[in-house]
Amino acid sequence: MDAISQRKLVAAVAVGIVSKQLYDIYGYFFEHNSGYSSTTLIHWCIIYICFFLSLWFFQVERLQFRFLAIIVFSILSIFWNIGIFEVTKFLHGEPYSLTILKNDAPVVITQEKESIKIDHNENLGSHYIHFVPYARGVFNPNGDAFCISDYNTKVEVPLLIKGVPPYKIKYEFTNFNTNKTTINEHEFSVTNEKINIDDKPKVRRHVLPIKAPGKVHLISVSDEIYGEGKVDTKNSKDAYIINCPNASLTESFVEVCVEDSYDINFLASGFGPLNVYYTKKVNNEDAILNMFQSGTISKENDVQKQHEIRDSIHFDFPTPGSYLFKIATVMDNLNNTVWYTNNKLTLSKIPGYEVFSNNAKDISTLINVRPKPTAKLESKDTNLLLNQKAKVKVILEGTGPWTITYAFLEDKTEIVPELIEKNKIVIDNIQQNNYVINIDKPGIFKLLSVTDAYCKGEILLPSDSLVQLIYPPEVEITKEPIYESCPDPIGMRFNVTFVGEPPFKLKYSYTNENTGESKIENIISNQSRFIFNGTPKVPGKYAYSFLSLNDANYFNVPVNITETTFPVHPPSDAIFLKTDKIYSCVGETVTLPIRLSGTGPWSLTYDILYGRIRTSKTISNISSSNYDLITEKFDQSGSYSYELSSIIDANGCIKNIQHSSPIIIEVFGHTPKAYFAGETDESRRQYITLDDPNGVYLPVRLEGKPPFDLNYTLINEDKLIVDKSIWNQNALLKVYKPGVYELRGIHDKYCPGIVENPRQFEVRGILRPTIEIVENEVTKICKSEDSCILSRTTICENESDSLGIKMTGKPPFIVKYSITDEKGKESVFTETLSQYDSRLSLYSKAVKGNYTIKILSIADANYSKPSKVNEVVQQEVKSKPRASFITNKKLFQCVGEDTSDLEIVLQGETPFTVKFSYRYNGKHDTFEIKDINTQIFKFSINEYIKDVGIYSFYIRNVIDGSGCIYEEEETNDKAAFVEVSDVAKIWSTSAPEVCVGDMLYYTLSGIGPFKVYYSLNDGEEVPVTASDNQLKLRTGEPGIVTITRACNVMGCCSKPIGLSHVIHSWPTAKINDGKDIIEELREDEGDMGKIRVDFTGVPPFDFTYSHKILNVGIHKSSDINSISPQDIKSEKQVSIVGINDYKYVFESSEEGLYMVSSISDKYCGNRQSYSNQSEEKVEDSSNTKDKKTGESN
Repeated sequence: MDAISQRKLVAAVAVGIVSKQLYDIYGYFFEHNSGYSSTTLIHWCIIYICFFLSLWFFQVERLQFRFLAIIVFSILSIFWNIGIFEVTKFLHGEPYSLTILKNDAPVVITQEKESIKIDHNENLGSHYIHFVPYARGVFNPNGDAFCISDYNTKVEVPLLIKGVPPYKIKYEFTNFNTNKTTINEHEFSVTNEKINIDDKPKVRRHVLPIKAPGKVHLISVSDEIYGEGKVDTKNSKDAYIINCPNASLTESFVEVCVEDSYDINFLASGFGPLNVYYTKKVNNEDAILNMFQSGTISKENDVQKQHEIRDSIHFDFPTPGSYLFKIATVMDNLNNTVWYTNNKLTLSKIPGYEVFSNNAKDISTLINVRPKPTAKLESKDTNLLLNQKAKVKVILEGTGPWTITYAFLEDKTEIVPELIEKNKIVIDNIQQNNYVINIDKPGIFKLLSVTDAYCKGEILLPSDSLVQLIYPPEVEITKEPIYESCPDPIGMRFNVTFVGEPPFKLKYSYTNENTGESKIENIISNQSRFIFNGTPKVPGKYAYSFLSLNDANYFNVPVNITETTFPVHPPSDAIFLKTDKIYSCVGETVTLPIRLSGTGPWSLTYDILYGRIRTSKTISNISSSNYDLITEKFDQSGSYSYELSSIIDANGCIKNIQHSSPIIIEVFGHTPKAYFAGETDESRRQYITLDDPNGVYLPVRLEGKPPFDLNYTLINEDKLIVDKSIWNQNALLKVYKPGVYELRGIHDKYCPGIVENPRQFEVRGILRPTIEIVENEVTKICKSEDSCILSRTTICENESDSLGIKMTGKPPFIVKYSITDEKGKESVFTETLSQYDSRLSLYSKAVKGNYTIKILSIADANYSKPSKVNEVVQQEVKSKPRASFITNKKLFQCVGEDTSDLEIVLQGETPFTVKFSYRYNGKHDTFEIKDINTQIFKFSINEYIKDVGIYSFYIRNVIDGSGCIYEEEETNDKAAFVEVSDVAKIWSTSAPEVCVGDMLYYTLSGIGPFKVYYSLNDGEEVPVTASDNQLKLRTGEPGIVTITRACNVMGCCSKPIGLSHVIHSWPTAKINDGKDIIEELREDEGDMGKIRVDFTGVPPFDFTYSHKILNVGIHKSSDINSISPQDIKSEKQVSIVGINDYKYVFESSEEGLYMVSSISDKYCGNRQSYSNQSEEKVEDSSNTKDKKTGESN
């Protein structure tokens, strides 16, 4: 919204607020609005405040104000609304809202309007006219029908009655069970409502209980107070109570097969046709509401008959599962509805009378829909082994037991339809879902049908299987010896030929007849031909036996092959057990483990390759199969290769070793070294605090192959320290103690080394920080040589001070110190200082007393743990002087009197010097008084008083003998005031003669507030206080009021002459001699009430009475005085003028309360006391007895 639209909206809201106020004022004047009270004023103020706060919150352009301005506007709006409210009530003829009464004087101060209203605390009488109504009844206003069942044995028919309870009705009941008609009575009372006899009749809802089926007709109605009433025949309807409809299902549980259909039967009774609503729930899906209608339309005169209906619902079941059908509700032709569920559902018709039957039986049917069973064969082909039976596995699904039908066509490879029927076989009562049928002849197997315990099923693929005869496998083996370099064979080669269906598995064993050791092994082949070598590693005579044969169809078929026996001499061999590269150093040896095989003892030849030189060496007579070859000491660095060349066994057979990998030995010729980094002694020096838990690092240089093991020691302790697995050649050794550290030894990954210079490194300790007080900051005072204290210069209170200190160490410094006052209260402080010469802050605003300053500890960048210090300094803080006026209240005096002296009290050390300032009539000046040697001092101010007005004297500063200075601002709470005033004067602006209740207006001159004294009929003087120069007195009783004197607040008085007023009394008017009369008239009979008014005063009289229509009834006189504004529905005023008699009678045919509102006679009361009712004045004729009245609403 743009800015212009926002301002238009603000303007519209402002117009609306003003319109609201004008509407309230209009209603007060012209619509008899009795709600025009202080609540209305509060509403106005709240609306204005919310309006101004909204302006500040939304910040509308060109209407943006500061929050302080909004507060000012809100306060001004409150005064504006109070002004409008009071002016409105003034113009209407009511008193102001604020009235101050003085109970001990006949004439009082007030802020009321000039005229008054009738005070109803005096019993002026009233007349209440009440028209008695008839009781009225409406039976079954909605024309509902009802029903009775076992679940509700009673129905409640609604009945509307207008009247005052208790009530009594008479009704006609026709029983449908007995077909008899009776006349019955029933009484109604109200228990939860307090009933007063003055309550106006109102409509109440009652229910008539009926416990049997029938027809109910209302005959009459009456109440206790007004007697016989009337039945509203136009809106009353007869009530029909019949038996409730019901429905049930004949079956609770049914099982069917999928794709079958089923009819659910139900039984119902009621006034047809019936709408039966049921839910259908399939498995875990949400229930679905359905409806069907059953039965024929019943005749209207058959409403008392119960019709029985039998019907069914047809359902199909396309999928298996659980189907739950449940009756939810049944509704008859009169919309009587019986619910069988707690959850109310949305029906196609709106239910009428409702009954809940939560425990009903036979309302649900569970249908379990079974899936169709299936059958299939596990395999398309089945093998029949020789002299065995083939197993044809049938896989079944469904609920057992099953029945299957199959056909087996012997010696057939294809299905012949003509032969199936002849070879059909049925197997029933199958309990397992994996059923095996044994077949002992080749042919073709065909599944025909399957049935489980519930349903007929279907055959799935594969449904047929070919049964084939399979013969056992065979094997044929040929063999030949295997020879190498020696004349004896090293093993036997076997050529194997298989017959059968692969894969083949041939099981055999071989035994060393020399040692008796035997092993069993298997040969697996997917081919019909296979060759394998029998070459044991241990020499001896071996026997090979072939045990059994497996193929794809047969298991453990015996093999008829002769055992084969032959000698074996395996060739010797040797290998290194470890082939990883080995590292060594010059001057060391290496052990190489070797494993030998064959027939020992052996001679082993190996080669050593170094550079381009190859050296061969032979080791003889090796008897063990595990041998350790120890090298000679290496005298040169480089790469050495050790290779196994040949081996000779015990039979003299020589074998060249080809498969053994050589071993590489890398020999290092360097020497590892260790030394400290740093070329000078200073560079090889570190500093450490004496208690540092983190330690320092010493740089060391390491040469060689990491990781290193380093040995070093602290010379003073002579304890060897070993630091292992150092990977960094530029290492850092972490140490914690000061002293000289020396390197002792080094070993790298492969070789030991030497320590070179520089081999030492020095670690020095760092001194702790110190602190001392600067010499000229304190004075040393000694009582004796052993008893001295440090004292600091005295200061005044509220001054700041600091102590100079010097420190050694490494900044920043952390200094902890305390200050203890003379009461023993200690305050501890901590400061962080970056300079060696610094100051400790002692006070920001010192307080009087003696203080002890202690420096407790110091820490620096090197030592985080504080070092204790014990420096103590004494210091005194003196209080500042004080001065105040003893005569600090207002001093008053009239013009021409002597001025009083001012007196002050002083605190501090004498002598004092005090400086004063004073103000009067917008002027300002100062003066000073010196050498005051007393604590209390009085001085004259005559030379400073120059004219009428208020003088303000202030103490600005005080200096005492110690030099401490006290300064003070000009504040009224510490000032002395002298007010010089002229005498007060008074005169009146009111008429010489007034009536009781009228206001007397006076004007005063001078400086207020004023005190005015008056007397009534020359009696005792009564004082009245006026805050400004306007005084208003309200007259309270007849007589003469005289102003005797007028004074201002300082007692400067004047005595006016002849300032008096004559006060006349008011007339009175009473209805029915001041009694409250209640007159009851019957409705619709044309009666009128007569009301009599008696007057006192001097004719002619004018009076106004009020006619109030009430929200409550009046039945006893005491209730009239308890009527509140909320009890008044409407009110109007009627004025009668020109009455020359002391009695007046008028008649009225309108119900309500009649009371006198205002009265005036010849002298007093010409101004009416009401303004929110329009009025028509009627003159009274003294020559006729007819009374004329004028009324307006």
